[in-house]
Amino acid sequence: MKNEEFQESVTDIVLEPIKAIPKKVIENIWDKKQLEEMFINAGRWVINYERDGTEESELRSIVFCEGNMRELADYMFNQNHQDPFRWFEVLQKAIRAHLKESGMSVRNQQNCEKHFLEIIGKCMRERHPVTVERSMQQETVNGVRMMNAQNSQVLQLVMENNELLRSYHNAEEEKRQHKRQENSESQHRSKDKKWTLAHVHVEGLFAPKEKRGEEISKLTAIWAGERKKYPGWYIPPYEVCQELSVYTNETGLLQSEEFVAADKMFAFVYELVWRYETCMHCYSSYEIHNIYKIWNAYEDKEPRIKEWFYVGQVLLRVFRENGDYAKWENVYDQLKPYEEVGVNGKIDLQLEKLKYEYHRLNIPAMRRALAKCHPQKEHYEQRLQILGIRLELDETESVLADLEQLMEELQNVQADDEKSSLYYRSLEASVLQLYSLCMQGVWDDYGEYEQHLGEIADIGEKIESKKELFDWDGWIGSVKNALLNWHVKKYEQKEAFELDREIYTLMSSTNECESAYWFYRMLEKLALPLQCGHVTLLGNMEQPWIEAITDQMEMLGLFLLCRESRSSVIKTLVDRKFLGSLCVDKLENMVGLLIHALTKNIEEMDAQEWPNAGGILSRIRENVPELLIRFMSRCPEKQQENALLLLKSLMEDEKLSNFFAMKPLCVAILQNVSEKKKAQMLDIMMQTKIIEHRGIGGHEDGIDIFACYFRKEDIGPLQKECNVKRETIEWLLQIPEQAGYEYQTKVWRLETLDRLGLLDEEQYKKYATLVWNFVDEKTGLPQLTNVHLFVYEVLPYIDAHIPSKSVKQWFLLNHLETQFKDEDGVKGTMGEIPYLDELILLCDNVPKNYWTKKETRQLVQEIVDYWNGLREKLEDQKHRAWAQEEYLNRARKMQCTAAAICRNSETSKESRKELRRMITEMQQWNISTKELEVQVTEDDELTERICDQMLSSDDGQSVDAIVGAYHFIVAHPQEKSSQKLLNEMMRILRYRKMPGLVSAVYIFHNLLYGKCKIMQKKNLSSLDACLLILADSLQVSEACGEEYREILHVRKACMGVAFQMYQREEARCGAGVQRWKQIAEDDAELNEIKHEWIW
Repeated sequence: MKNEEFQESVTDIVLEPIKAIPKKVIENIWDKKQLEEMFINAGRWVINYERDGTEESELRSIVFCEGNMRELADYMFNQNHQDPFRWFEVLQKAIRAHLKESGMSVRNQQNCEKHFLEIIGKCMRERHPVTVERSMQQETVNGVRMMNAQNSQVLQLVMENNELLRSYHNAEEEKRQHKRQENSESQHRSKDKKWTLAHVHVEGLFAPKEKRGEEISKLTAIWAGERKKYPGWYIPPYEVCQELSVYTNETGLLQSEEFVAADKMFAFVYELVWRYETCMHCYSSYEIHNIYKIWNAYEDKEPRIKEWFYVGQVLLRVFRENGDYAKWENVYDQLKPYEEVGVNGKIDLQLEKLKYEYHRLNIPAMRRALAKCHPQKEHYEQRLQILGIRLELDETESVLADLEQLMEELQNVQADDEKSSLYYRSLEASVLQLYSLCMQGVWDDYGEYEQHLGEIADIGEKIESKKELFDWDGWIGSVKNALLNWHVKKYEQKEAFELDREIYTLMSSTNECESAYWFYRMLEKLALPLQCGHVTLLGNMEQPWIEAITDQMEMLGLFLLCRESRSSVIKTLVDRKFLGSLCVDKLENMVGLLIHALTKNIEEMDAQEWPNAGGILSRIRENVPELLIRFMSRCPEKQQENALLLLKSLMEDEKLSNFFAMKPLCVAILQNVSEKKKAQMLDIMMQTKIIEHRGIGGHEDGIDIFACYFRKEDIGPLQKECNVKRETIEWLLQIPEQAGYEYQTKVWRLETLDRLGLLDEEQYKKYATLVWNFVDEKTGLPQLTNVHLFVYEVLPYIDAHIPSKSVKQWFLLNHLETQFKDEDGVKGTMGEIPYLDELILLCDNVPKNYWTKKETRQLVQEIVDYWNGLREKLEDQKHRAWAQEEYLNRARKMQCTAAAICRNSETSKESRKELRRMITEMQQWNISTKELEVQVTEDDELTERICDQMLSSDDGQSVDAIVGAYHFIVAHPQEKSSQKLLNEMMRILRYRKMPGLVSAVYIFHNLLYGKCKIMQKKNLSSLDACLLILADSLQVSEACGEEYREILHVRKACMGVAFQMYQREEARCGAGVQRWKQIAEDDAELNEIKHEWIW
């Protein structure tokens, strides 16, 4: 081997990452506590490598939690192997064993192992490099001697190499010692900065009016003195914020402006606001109202113009966070002429305008405002804020370079005094947080995250070394503790254990987590987004933090929900109970913000095929539609027209991504806009361009607005509001070149116009021609997709015999057993069987005796024959619960289908006999068959059995009995048995019996809608009394979870019943009906409930 080659080989061995570390070195370098600290810190770094928000990040946090790391460190400290050079190998085996038990994917296990071992090795090399390297070099030399003891030339090369390495490491150690000394001195100077605050007692609002001026002067003087002694932190430590918050209380003195001189009052306001801003206080509505009032009325502002400008800037931020845009604009207009006299006034106003557009989620306006921001070199804080906004605009790479320059400039700033020095040094420490997140986002985007773990660890250590200037981990830990306490208090159940005791709360304090708002303000000052690329900032802490913010400031909470990085947060926090708690004025602003966010950014979304994962544009694309879907359930009347116009704009956007949630958003808007508003805007919406938006990345058919425009077929007097221009109709009647989305869309839009009576005779004929222009050769039916078969019977036709012939042919040629012919084992249907579902809908929506006797016999026999085979499968699957449940679901659907056939068409004696046999056999499997029994059983005791089953605690049994009762009543409205069944359902309403209440209420709605003769004066009066009871008893304020949803279902059904009763002259004045009419007029009610009162 050549000397040069051997020297390179030896160098590689010496400089190879640590793989063998003698146990004695570990014991000499670290005591047990230091080793534990190293392992805990390494574990924390691995936990924080969260880039995707998956469940595996939670498993990672368990494996590398502090307790496990402490145990691992203890285990490694006590190892005493015969071969002392296997320490790192033992560590590798130990961590690998932990990971294998975690349930994580193999790839994730390997990554975590690699990260952890690299960090441990790096820590050991950097903290004690000389000792570790000397030990390794000595062992290398020994190894070389053993390989070739006679090769003196090789040994000489090794020793020379050792000497070179020794010199290199000595120089490196001197640099590290110098750096440590500088950091130590810097930290000691920071530690020594103590800020002494005084607790000043004042009577405040309870003091006599003439004394308040003295108290205000006293507080102003003391606070001014403390302000001047402020050490200068860019972001104060958490404990300082706590102390300052406790020692700052105006005790009602803000209400003293009428009898205290304006100059003295404003001086007090300035000191109060400065303290509030320093501790990042969350202003109450009382505080901000009075501060704004005093600031607005302060006329002689010249002597205190800088202070007046400062308070105005604070008002801008608070109004921005609260979504009070009118007041924001008023304050901005007042400050604009004075921007040159404020401290950094011009750039601060430009930056505030940028943040204003940011909070309104208007990206084009953000770009325009950003272009006007031109900070000077010394505007370090403002430059940091601008870089944070640019990061949200996906300028990641250029931001990273600018951050490096900013940090370099901050390191070289020559401060005039200690206060300025601490400010610049703490600002530099703060910039590191954004730099770390940005750097990880860039590398992750390049797919090089794993290769740069060492550099990430370097930044982490740098952040750790500056924690006396800004302690991120300290803040996180304190805020987490505060969030935990708040969460426990919010959700704790105060209920007496003893059965004969109750707990009453006579007085309770507010439960607000002020630390959550402090944390928001801290993130804003750090200019940190919640996500950069796929790298998330807060992980599991994000949800409780946003929840705590939303409890205090709904608009700010909504802004954070629009930016959130974890899809589960919106689904968890924005439920109907939360939406029901919001006042109408607040809702109007919140829905307005969501509509504004989508309307203003359509072109931005179109410009990128798929935006980067972490930018504000991608957050708007993913989060705002989901939020608007939920907020539409409380969309105020004033925003409903805007919602429809937004829907029109989105539907007309040719470049809209297939991943945009178009279909669910379309359905949510149309279901929650009132029928009146939709009737008024019918012509505008009919003119919507026909552009298909396929869902689920292009794998789901698109939806048109008029596939679900009106919720009800009958909109009564609202039909007078419907007007459509003739040219709109003529455009729709033009036959497209081929069958497809345009063809189908025109059919459904014209079907809506036909149903509303807006087509004349000539237009109706053209409509029929359009429908039958494209016919499927196999079925003989129009080429429409996702259409129920009964619809073809109600569409216009050229030949009246064609639809019925084709529809019947589909059922008679497609046998029930063919639905499962490819079944291997058990085919899961969850009770959804297209053949049976379509047959039920057809029988219930076509005229009586649609089927001939022969056809009826064939259909019934299909069901009976399949039951015979299904019965055997049930026997075979007795010990497989999931398979047996699937077969039972099929049987339940079969009896419902048989009942529908019997209701529509006359059945033969043989068919009825077969069905009765099937009923008997089904009952042996505890399958409820009351719906079918009503059609084929002539039994005097049937009514009693139905009444008994309605009282069942089993949901399926109770509902089937109620449905059976309904069909019996409809078929025999004059019989006494029908009145008996109706009385039993009335009792279910009166006593709010669950399960069964929702179904019973809907049955009454159907009886009224169908004008069943049994619903006459006495029964209407009884039903009205039940409605009054339910209106007062079905309150949602204390309900939660499934109970809450159940109550909403019942309230929606009750509203529909009350509306149907209101259409009857003899029932509309009843107390129950009038009560529900009031509820329908209440703006606080959910749209899904109130819109059941159609007109």
